Amino acid sequence: PTWHAVAPRCRSLLDAFRSAGLPVCWTRHTHPPEDAGGIITHFGGRLQTDSDPLPQFAAGWDPLPGELMLEKSRYSVCSNPQWMEFFAPGALVVLAGVTTHRCILASALELAMRDCIPIVSADATASLNESLHRQSLGALGRS
Repeated sequence: PTWHAVAPRCRSLLDAFRSAGLPVCWTRHTHPPEDAGGIITHFGGRLQTDSDPLPQFAAGWDPLPGELMLEKSRYSVCSNPQWMEFFAPGALVVLAGVTTHRCILASALELAMRDCIPIVSADATASLNESLHRQSLGALGRS
C-alpha cells in the first residue's frame, strides 16, 4: 500500500541510472506451479503466480531492452542464481522497491554475505507501514 508514496523516487532513481548508462536489473516475485513455496507460504499465506496481479509491474514500469529481468521465488534476489552471475564480489548494488521488511532486507543481507556492497535507497523503498520500514532500515544500519 505504500508503493505509491515511493514510486516517484524509484522513477527518479531508475531515470538516473538509465541516463548514466548504469546497469538496471529488475526482479519479479512469482512461483512456478511446481513450487510449494516453503517458508513463503508460512509468512505470506499464499503464493504469487504468473496469473496473480501482485507480481505484475505497474503500468509504465517495464524493463527496456538490455535490462536484466529475473524472476525470484524467495525473498532475496540471490534466490535466482543468475543474479550472482551478474554481480561479481565487490559490486555496488542499489536496492529500491518493495518490501523493505522482506525482499529488500533479505536481498541486502544475502548480497553482503556474497561480498557485494548493498546500498538500500531508504526513500525509494517501502513496507506495509512506516514503522516497519524504519525498523528494517535500522536493522540494515540506517535510522
